[in-house]
Amino acid sequence: MRTCSFKHPQSCSFLAWFLFLLSIIGNSVGSSICIEKERQALLSFKHNISDPNNLLSSWTDGDDDDCCKWEGVGCDNRTGHVVAVDLGPKTMCINEASCTPDWDCDINPAIQGEISPSLLDLPFLNYLDLSCNQFERIPRFFGSLGKLVHLDLSYNNFVGNVPPQLGNISTLKYLDIDNGNDQLKVVGTLEWVSHLDSLEYLSLDSVDLFSASNCLESISKLSLLRTLHLSYFNFPDPSSLLHLNSSRFLQHLSLDQGNLTSPILNLWLNQSSNLIQLSLTDTKLYGMVPNVLNKMHSLEYLDLSLNYLEELILSCEKVIQVLKLRSNKIVGSLDYIHRFSSLRTLDLADNKLSGSLPDMSAMLSLKEFVISNNRMVGNLTGSNIGHLARLTALDVSSNFLEEVIHETHFSNFSKLVFLSLSSNQFKLKLSTHWIPPFRLSMLSLSSCKLGPKFPFWLQTQTNLGYIDISDNEISDIIPQWLSNLTHLSSLNISKNWLRGIPPDLASTFFAIDLSSNWLKGPIPKNYSGTGKIPECLGQYAGNYLQFLNLASNNFFGEIPSSIGESFNWGYSGMDWGKLNKVKGPLPALK
Repeated sequence: MRTCSFKHPQSCSFLAWFLFLLSIIGNSVGSSICIEKERQALLSFKHNISDPNNLLSSWTDGDDDDCCKWEGVGCDNRTGHVVAVDLGPKTMCINEASCTPDWDCDINPAIQGEISPSLLDLPFLNYLDLSCNQFERIPRFFGSLGKLVHLDLSYNNFVGNVPPQLGNISTLKYLDIDNGNDQLKVVGTLEWVSHLDSLEYLSLDSVDLFSASNCLESISKLSLLRTLHLSYFNFPDPSSLLHLNSSRFLQHLSLDQGNLTSPILNLWLNQSSNLIQLSLTDTKLYGMVPNVLNKMHSLEYLDLSLNYLEELILSCEKVIQVLKLRSNKIVGSLDYIHRFSSLRTLDLADNKLSGSLPDMSAMLSLKEFVISNNRMVGNLTGSNIGHLARLTALDVSSNFLEEVIHETHFSNFSKLVFLSLSSNQFKLKLSTHWIPPFRLSMLSLSSCKLGPKFPFWLQTQTNLGYIDISDNEISDIIPQWLSNLTHLSSLNISKNWLRGIPPDLASTFFAIDLSSNWLKGPIPKNYSGTGKIPECLGQYAGNYLQFLNLASNNFFGEIPSSIGESFNWGYSGMDWGKLNKVKGPLPALK
C-alpha cells in the first residue's frame, strides 16, 4: 500500500503565500462567477478522466452552473478566474472521518485517466494538486502552465519519464512528484531543476534518478530551497552529498534509504547547523547517534528509525520536538527522557529498552508516546502519564508492564485517538457503560482481561476504524450494534467466549477475525448474502479484504470456488478451521 502523508511547506514565505491563496478561494464562494471558457476547460478535464466514485459530481454542465462553487475549484473573488484546482485527498475525501493525516492512496477513492491539456485554458491557474490519484503520465504541457506556484503530483501511478519541461515553470515554489514507487524516472540530467529559481519545496522521493547526472549539483543551485525530500536516492559517490551545503539554505531534509557512509554523513552534518528537520531512516547508521547532531541547536525533528543504533545520547533536548528511533537496537532505560521537555512525539518502538518508566509529569507537550515491543517493566500510571492531557497516541503494547487500570486513569485523555495496551500484564477494570472522554480511531486491547462482559462503552467510539479486543475472557453475547460503527475496517474479537450471531458489518472491511468463539448461525448478508457462503462473497467485500478468519465456530454452507479470484489476498489468506460445518474443496487463491 502507498500511504501519502501530507507534506506541508515549512518556509514562512511560502506559507504566507499559501494562506493568501486560501483566503482568495475561501471568499470566492458566492462572490464570483467563473469565466465561461474556464468552465468549459474544467468540463473537458472531467470528460477525459474516470471518476468511479463520482467525486466530481458538482462539476455539471448546466446553464446556471458556477464553476467557482464546484468541489476542488478555487476562483479569485475579484475577477472570477480559476486560480486553484485541488483534487488531492484532503479535498476529495468522502466524509470527515476519512480525512486523516495519512491517506492510503490504494484503498481510497481515486480519479484516473488522462490529464487533459484543457488545463492550459486556465491562464491564471497557480495552484494544482492532483495527489493520491491514479494518473499514469505527467504531461509535457505542464511546462506551459506559466503561473503555477504550487504543483503536487505525488502518489499517482506515474510511469515513464519526468518531462524536463517542468523546468520552464519559473514561478514554482512547491514541487512534489513523489510517486511512491520507482516507475517514474529522470533521464539524462536533472539540470532543468536548477531553472526553478523560486523553488522552496522539492520532493523527489521514490523517483528513479539512477541514470540522471548532475542531481545534487543542480539542486544546490536552488538558492531559496528550504525543504528537500530525496529519499531512496542512490548516491553515485557518497561524497557528492557535500554539494548540498545546507548551512546556506536547507532547513528540512529527508535522505531516507540512501547509500550514505557514516564518515561522509558526519562530515556533511558538521556544516549543517541550520537544519530544523532531519530524516535519515534506514541509512545503515550504527553504534551511537552521531555526536555531530548535538551541534544542531535548531533541530526540532529527528527521525533515525530503521537503523542499527545502540545508544542514544543527545544534548539538544531543549529544542527537539519530534524524536523517532523506531526499530533500532537501543538498550538501557528511559530515565533521561524527562529532560526532553519540549517533546511532542516520542517513538522508540521495537528496541531493547528495559527498566521502568520514569516520571513523565513534566513532559506536558507530549502528544504521541510509542514504546511498543520493548522490555519495559513496572506499571504505567506510576509514571504520572495521566498528567499528559495533550496525548493523542499512546502505544505501550508488547512489554512487561503490569497493573490494574481503572477508567479514572483515562480521565485526562480527552484528545486520545490511538490507544494500544495489548500484550502486557494489565487488567482493565472498566464499567461496561463507561463513557470515555476520548473518541478513538484505533483501539488495541488484546490480552487485557476486559471480560467477562462485552465493553459496551465501545458504542460511543463511532470513529473507530480498527478494534482488537481478542483474548480478553469475554463471555457474552456479541452485540449487533457493532454494525453501527460505520468506519470500522478491521475487527478482531477472537479467542473469547462470545455467543450469538455475528453482526451484519459493512462491506468495506479489510480484516475480520471471529475465530475461537461460540458463534453460530448463518453468515450475515454482508459476508455472504444468504444462509450459505455464495459466489458473491467477493463482490460484497470488494477488492480490499486481505484476511478472513472464521475458524472454530459453527458456521455452515459451501465454500465457492470463485472466492479465490474475488479477493485481494496479498500476503494473507483465510482460515475456515475446525468446528464449522462448511463443505466442499478449498478454493485456489490467485
